[in-house]
Amino acid sequence: MPRKTAEFKRVQSAYALQFRQVNRLSMPMRGTISVSMSDNVLQSLQQLIQDVLAPDVRELKVRVAGIEKQLEMQFHMQQEQSAAQYKSILSAIAEAKAQSELQNVRTISALSERVAVLESLGRRQ
Repeated sequence: MPRKTAEFKRVQSAYALQFRQVNRLSMPMRGTISVSMSDNVLQSLQQLIQDVLAPDVRELKVRVAGIEKQLEMQFHMQQEQSAAQYKSILSAIAEAKAQSELQNVRTISALSERVAVLESLGRRQ
């Protein structure tokens, strides 16, 4: 962090000096600014923007790309986790259904035995 601050101050002071020089050149002297002076001002401003803002923009682009990649990974992990939970729920439902069917078969079997006993007693009488 101190290195960036020192570098920023160095760049800032260099451009402050350059801006003063450009400003001095662009001051109208009883008339209009010549075309070459205005071109010089535009070139200086363009250079200033490229030197000061471009590195920050590149750094921000890298950060955004990293965040996008991280979000995409988290999204895919969440999708996989949701799919696993869905499969688990379906499995639990299937097992509960099988248990219910088994209980129904047991109940019907017990009732069938009772009916058979009652029918056999009814035939004997």
